[in-house]
Amino acid sequence: MLFNSLLLGIAGLSLTAAAAVVSPPISDGLENYQIVDMQWELQAFPSGPFVLLNGTIEEAHQQLLAINPNYDAQFPAVFSDHNATENLPVLDSRMASFSRHHCPPPGSYCSPMRIREGIEYLYRVSGRPRHMPGPATCSRVSCSWNSAIYWCNDNTHDIELSSFGEIADGAQYVADHCTFTVGKSYQCVSGQAFHHDNWNVLVRKDNC
Repeated sequence: MLFNSLLLGIAGLSLTAAAAVVSPPISDGLENYQIVDMQWELQAFPSGPFVLLNGTIEEAHQQLLAINPNYDAQFPAVFSDHNATENLPVLDSRMASFSRHHCPPPGSYCSPMRIREGIEYLYRVSGRPRHMPGPATCSRVSCSWNSAIYWCNDNTHDIELSSFGEIADGAQYVADHCTFTVGKSYQCVSGQAFHHDNWNVLVRKDNC
């Protein structure tokens, strides 16, 4: 997957979730969480109708290209300037909103490089992500090369974030706190970051 050719004339998005039992931190699996598909309401053509697509951001992008092969040319990438110096206080403030983290035992580690690509992907997406009520529901927001980012809601009400950058922040928090070196040089990452608003971001190995 090439992460430098992103969709991104995204205007609206939604998630479908069902209630489940409140659960503890994920150890090395998702057995305590109910997994729901991410749903994206996107335009495939300029001035065209919105279409509802399911899956990760990477899968939604591929579906848009199948509908409109000229999608990337017609919807130039919108890059978040999240690395700019003037935005560092904002980023620091958002990172401070993650009150704790959990690094699981070996078994679900994935590639830090691929997670970083997923983080960059999410920073570029426009729109406000929404997640319907939990608790203990998760949606796989990004996945490539068996390295996944999940967004989970432990509230009994729906939530809406200001941007996908907040989910990317959580994944970066995990990368900062739960990246390990195995053997002499192989790096891997897996973990969960908990936001004080009772949602969390999970980074783990998955099939994709």
